Amino acid sequence: SYLYDSTLPNSGTVPTGLLPDLTLTDQSQLRDAIRRERRAELALEFQRFFDIVRYGQAYAQQALADRPNFNYSRNRFYPIPQSERDTNKGL
Repeated sequence: SYLYDSTLPNSGTVPTGLLPDLTLTDQSQLRDAIRRERRAELALEFQRFFDIVRYGQAYAQQALADRPNFNYSRNRFYPIPQSERDTNKGL
């Protein structure tokens, strides 16, 4: 269920601890906070892979440091199955 102003106590104030105040003024700190939030919110929705690829090779190597088999250059795009490559000579 969604949280609307009419359902919140104290006529529209956010309950304590629900949403922390962001007081960041540095761009890189704000970007890191957004990335942490996306990682938590989209953990089970298979969005993490796309975020890692979008953020670039340096971020991917840091985020996947515990996975030595991940090669950013090779795993950046989904592979095209050989059967599709055999069928479509334009690939």
